[in-house]
Amino acid sequence: TSWNQDVGTMVHQMLYTISMSQQKPMFFYDKLTTTSMWSYWKNCLLAKGHDANNASKGAEIVKSALLNTIQDERGAWILSDEHDWCASEWQLTMETKSSEVIQGIVDRIIIDDGTCWIIDYKTCKNEELTAELDKYKGQLSRYVSLAQNNIKAKRYVSVLYFPLQSRLVEVSE
Repeated sequence: TSWNQDVGTMVHQMLYTISMSQQKPMFFYDKLTTTSMWSYWKNCLLAKGHDANNASKGAEIVKSALLNTIQDERGAWILSDEHDWCASEWQLTMETKSSEVIQGIVDRIIIDDGTCWIIDYKTCKNEELTAELDKYKGQLSRYVSLAQNNIKAKRYVSVLYFPLQSRLVEVSE
């Protein structure tokens, strides 16, 4: 795997952990700013074969992404459990008319006031935001179809959440 993938996976894992904790996201602020957490992330990247310099940079990115998310009103909303219903890393499956099985694992699904929010996290640099939007439109469209087949809601909204930029961007088809 690449360095970008490994850093993104660590961010995803931590966002999953926070979202499943039943704690308010800001509860994790002190824990995320400790040297031991930074060392843990760095050591994980070292174990994946990245050199010390890139492991240190990666640990900083993970820390920034997580702190940005829990301090951002929308990020905290995504991670909280104060919704009508919510799930993280939720697998959705459906069978098409031609008996093809389509599935996907959605980073975060939230149902609030009849709206089903389908949220995909993306860890990228500022200059990559537009490319990421274009790159993942098809995937999010598939997630919407899967959600419509599995979850009752009045409205379905697919979004990308960019933790490093604290940006929530609706993706239209």
